[in-house]
Amino acid sequence: MNQRKPIKILASLIVAALFWATLLAGSGLADFRFVFLADSRGDYKEGPNGMINETELKAIRDKIVALNPQPDFVVFGGDMASRIGNAEGDDTFLRRWVEVMSPLTTNPTRPDEIQLYVVKGNHEIYDEAKPPDYRHSNQVLYQQVFKDMPDTYPPGHPNYAKLAYYFEYGEGQEKSLFVVLDSYYMWQVKDKKKTVDKILEGGITDTQLNWLDGLLKNTDAVHKFVFSHMPVFPVSSTLKRDKKSLEALWKNMDLYKVAMFFCGHEHLYDKMILDGSVDKDMKNAVVQVIAGDAGAPFSKYTSVDPAVTRWTVTKKNNYVVVDVKGAAIIYEACGGAKAQGYTRIDSGVVGNSCCGN
Repeated sequence: MNQRKPIKILASLIVAALFWATLLAGSGLADFRFVFLADSRGDYKEGPNGMINETELKAIRDKIVALNPQPDFVVFGGDMASRIGNAEGDDTFLRRWVEVMSPLTTNPTRPDEIQLYVVKGNHEIYDEAKPPDYRHSNQVLYQQVFKDMPDTYPPGHPNYAKLAYYFEYGEGQEKSLFVVLDSYYMWQVKDKKKTVDKILEGGITDTQLNWLDGLLKNTDAVHKFVFSHMPVFPVSSTLKRDKKSLEALWKNMDLYKVAMFFCGHEHLYDKMILDGSVDKDMKNAVVQVIAGDAGAPFSKYTSVDPAVTRWTVTKKNNYVVVDVKGAAIIYEACGGAKAQGYTRIDSGVVGNSCCGN
């Protein structure tokens, strides 16, 4: 038997594999990566971290900048600062947050820019008082600061501009739909001789629900991702929220097979796979990720919602790296603190760490 023949065949296969790997890598149809994080507000105390916990936010920011491969974009899930500014009409702290995050989008050492998308939280509309109150004028300031967000708000509802929007990313098997919702939407009504601020606190308005239903129903995207500040299934059973609208939101996501729902608000990390074992009416499995601590004070809840028993709560500053590879979505959460470093605390797959350690 000629022993050289199998060797030649093996060599030919290796050369062919390298050729196709090189071709696919340069095709422009490769996988992509994004990062999610939320809640970098401070503790209201005097000092540099009172309004924004810049120490931890910068630490996470630098981890994201150092990722290899670098993410194509970052989504921040709200509560950037304890409040928007020092007085009515002041957006000092919001603009400071933008400045802190600017190395993501303006780093000249990287070949490509990292796009930053934002989700509005409750602290973006707080006034200067403590305890705070909601102010519609702060929502307007938020819309002005983040004027570069996509203009894909619900048709006929320009007041939702920069607050509720969608975008698509990827091609072929990686084509994905990303939808951002506002779970603290404010509007104004005339009450006799004065204008009154109104809010749906911790819920999704009918306008957004109907709009989302149409987007999910008509998209040809392979993967669907939805973002909100408020969780649908929070860890704490006492968290103030609009349960009716959140249940409607989840039914939409379940019906149209949304892959992952990202949120914050609770200052912790938790991943839940919501399926028929949680609610018999659920037809599919949707992953809810609460990644709500990019420096905010850890949540001090006293009760856990008994409706969901499979909690994986971790109280660490955290962020989530997501890779979309063909039909697969690979997610990895990294947690820790600047002083101790960041390590993997959760993952959807077994693989090398994305934490940059």
